[in-house]
Amino acid sequence: MAAAGKSAGVKEIKEFFGTLERPMGLTEMKAEWVHGGLTEQDRAEIAGGIGDGSLTYPDREMAA
Repeated sequence: MAAAGKSAGVKEIKEFFGTLERPMGLTEMKAEWVHGGLTEQDRAEIAGGIGDGSLTYPDREMAA
């Protein structure tokens, strides 16, 4: 779990996962974030990891 620090907000989470192939507005991202099937703990861990920099995501261009 993330260290005690600032958790990312929906805007930061949207920017972290956003892609050109899947453009999404902030309203759509918030709806998916809240009603997309993640548990409260899942959301807390993701937001914490993005906020403190410990969550990494593979570079989409390098993976292709």
